[in-house]
Amino acid sequence: MTAAIDYEAFRAEVRDFALTRCPPDLREAVVKLKKQGRHEMLTWQKILYAKGWGAPGWPREHGGTGWDLRQRHIFDETLAECDCPTQPYQALRHIAPVLIAFGTDDQKARYLPPMLRGEAHWCQGYSEPGAGSDLASLKTAAVLDGDHYLVNGQKVWTTGAHEADMMYALVRTSREAKKQQGITMLLIPMDSPGLTVREIRTIDGIHNVNEVFFDNVRVPVANRVGEEGKAWDYGKFLLSHERLGGANVAPLIRLLARTRRMVAEEYATRPDHPRKADLDRRLLRAEAEMQGVQALGRRAIEDMVAKRPLGAVSSVIKLVSSNLMQALDEIGLDATGHRLAARFRVVGEGGANAAEDGIWWLRNFMHGRARTIYGGSSEVQKNVLGRTLFGAEFATQPMRPGDLQDAARRLAEAFDARFGRLAQVAERQALQAGTWREIVGLGWPGLVIPEAAGGAGGTLGDVAALVEGAARGALALPVAACCGVAAALLADAPALLEQVAAGRATVAPAFAALHGIESGTGFAARWQGEVPLLSGSLVGVEAPPGATHVAIACDMEGEAVILAVAVDDPRIAWRRHERLDNRPSLDLGFGGGTALPGTVLVRGPAAAAATRRALQTGQLLGCVEAVAAMGAVLEQTIAYLSTRVQFDAPLATQQVLRHRVADLFVAQEAMRAQVTALLDAVAEGVWPDRGIALARLHIGPAARRFAASVIQLHGGMGMTEELPATRLNKRLLMLEFEYGDAAAEETRLLAAA
Repeated sequence: MTAAIDYEAFRAEVRDFALTRCPPDLREAVVKLKKQGRHEMLTWQKILYAKGWGAPGWPREHGGTGWDLRQRHIFDETLAECDCPTQPYQALRHIAPVLIAFGTDDQKARYLPPMLRGEAHWCQGYSEPGAGSDLASLKTAAVLDGDHYLVNGQKVWTTGAHEADMMYALVRTSREAKKQQGITMLLIPMDSPGLTVREIRTIDGIHNVNEVFFDNVRVPVANRVGEEGKAWDYGKFLLSHERLGGANVAPLIRLLARTRRMVAEEYATRPDHPRKADLDRRLLRAEAEMQGVQALGRRAIEDMVAKRPLGAVSSVIKLVSSNLMQALDEIGLDATGHRLAARFRVVGEGGANAAEDGIWWLRNFMHGRARTIYGGSSEVQKNVLGRTLFGAEFATQPMRPGDLQDAARRLAEAFDARFGRLAQVAERQALQAGTWREIVGLGWPGLVIPEAAGGAGGTLGDVAALVEGAARGALALPVAACCGVAAALLADAPALLEQVAAGRATVAPAFAALHGIESGTGFAARWQGEVPLLSGSLVGVEAPPGATHVAIACDMEGEAVILAVAVDDPRIAWRRHERLDNRPSLDLGFGGGTALPGTVLVRGPAAAAATRRALQTGQLLGCVEAVAAMGAVLEQTIAYLSTRVQFDAPLATQQVLRHRVADLFVAQEAMRAQVTALLDAVAEGVWPDRGIALARLHIGPAARRFAASVIQLHGGMGMTEELPATRLNKRLLMLEFEYGDAAAEETRLLAAA
């Protein structure tokens, strides 16, 4: 039996090795965003080879480690976290797996050992003028001449060709009806007669890419990989073999940390500079969005380990991570550009002005423009996604699948089918009242209440499933507030909690810090002896028809207190509203001072803890609602564009609209992964406080942008109340203003930094 692998011990071993054995000058080069070329890669490769870690992805019989996928990911992630150079990936991770699978024994014996020992540097000869993303259009020709091929043509954007010993190149050996056929892979020594390398001057001032010209270059037939004309299949094999690389988002995380440190150092003597405040906000937003791509990376690893298909996740990670890297590059430019942009180069010297501290941030910004071009441009990635989204019937994936979510969705869809036809507020509220009674009868408000208090003893994940299903079906009722948040707020109020579990009470939670403003009249609470005295008003409290109580979390003279007031208590002025998203809400007016004896449920530290947990519950369930509603409205938008005909063709045939839908899908997928990871953490007993706050910061404004884009994609129909998508969009717009808006969250997080 194979012994179980201690992955955390393995991670610690890799980290210790990286921090103690990677030369400081190499790590400094990575930190300063310098070019990683032949010297850096091969120096580090020799060290890894001596340790026995030279080829994590190779099988043992060829000198590899034999590690499983999770170990390989940990290895890559940890080296990136420790600022180590990359390994010579063109050799180890691109051509080597192809040689192992399709090469001859002689090719393996000749080329693999030097790669492993760090003695040979390779480059890739794929792209050509007119054949970049459309690689199958390549024209570089190889004609058989005895036991050699004569190669003529040109390659372009060839990274590291000026430093390489060998190139693996795709060449055309025949013209077939299908352009993917007739392509052959050759291994070409870079010192071959007739081969010329010419530098391409790029905007970052670094010599990294080249043109390579072939003028009757003779390549032995023995250097052909596999069969003639079959290289397209080998290229697809290479891509499938290197799926792991896209899941490693550690370089992105490290870039965030470096950028944040640079901003602090750049403005150390000017901490109050308005530019620093702007940069800090942008860094925080980048961190919030980065949670999603981290979660996507972890999910991709788990899918690969379980041998599940990756689907579109590789394209999603590429799009999100490249955009985030460019956002960080731009922060670097804005932080240092005022000091360095005017002195980028010394006259008479090539490259950037290396003498200037921080010049690499300008260089990195310029180089970073290519992040959305190489490895499949963003536009090509969106084309790929568009084919998936508008192919077979598309459905987004749920976060918490199962019977609870299915039941909630069925109830919600039945509700919305009737709700959308009702024009009068009174009619809508009558339907809401009847549906809420049905929800109470199903026991949803007691789902997460402990069994000792008469509830079902469910988990937050169970409530999340209800919230997700209800949101996908556009249920205009406060499932999250009254089935999740209220239970958290009443955790130490057993009497009222038991009434909720028994279906005799429905409690609407209210947070004075969020609801306590109306026309400039603020809410205030103080003690009158042992009796609460409330003044001002609480507004916009989400409450279903038939709510029996409002639980108010407030501060009274520095002490956290939770009160419960009966709805329609005559001492309080009540006003009912319909919210932007058609849900019912209440205003509570206390005038100049209303004494409310007998309303205190909990006070002191217990009240503070319950309030904090209830707010977090609301924020997390709000994120669940947002992601679920986005998924539903995305499905409806795809269906609409696929059937709506304009100028004699479905709207879905227009590339610009397909790209906009691809953008929506990418955003929803990243946020779905982000929220799923948070729910998983809570299920394991860990409440990721900062993670929830960052998700709230990111998803609230993103939901607004999502809704606005969907309205635009629906054209005039997006402005009507006829479509279910319209009601989902209104819910997305409202979510930003619940449980603290994004600006408040941002201010709090920045203050805590």
